[in-house]
Amino acid sequence: LVCKNKSMKELIGIRPSGFYLKKGLREIEIKKWDKSVKFFDREIAYNNNQEAYAYRAFSKFNLEDYLGSIDDLGNALKIDKSDVFSLSLRSRANFKVNNYQEVVFDLNKLVTLIEFKSKKEITDLFNREINPVDRNYYYLRGLAKSELGDSSGAIKDFNLEIINNPLN
Repeated sequence: LVCKNKSMKELIGIRPSGFYLKKGLREIEIKKWDKSVKFFDREIAYNNNQEAYAYRAFSKFNLEDYLGSIDDLGNALKIDKSDVFSLSLRSRANFKVNNYQEVVFDLNKLVTLIEFKSKKEITDLFNREINPVDRNYYYLRGLAKSELGDSSGAIKDFNLEIINNPLN
């Protein structure tokens, strides 16, 4: 019980873990990005929840707050270094702000992690409803390499993209 003044009292800390995370996810479903950020702020304040960082980053990305998104994804990845969703989104956010070296770095890690997944797991990553892994990661990495002047690396990635996504 925290007393702000004699006439006003506020109860804090009586919500179950994940309470604000669920509320934030409901706001994402209806594309209320600002409102979802506020719920994720509360979840992080109370529980330092890795998922809340990642979903708040997703909301910030949709609000075109790319630097805020990158910061949150860095925090999410400090908690879980193998979170492919965070790596995928951070690579896209870094691309938006022309941090091409970081795009290549994150996508190299992403490719390595995906190589160890089954076909079903990979399909699930791409078909996730909220913040799916971008299936065009070779293409994005190729674009970043091209921007960095690595033409041969870009061509290799574009060829891998054609092999992996022939209908693209």
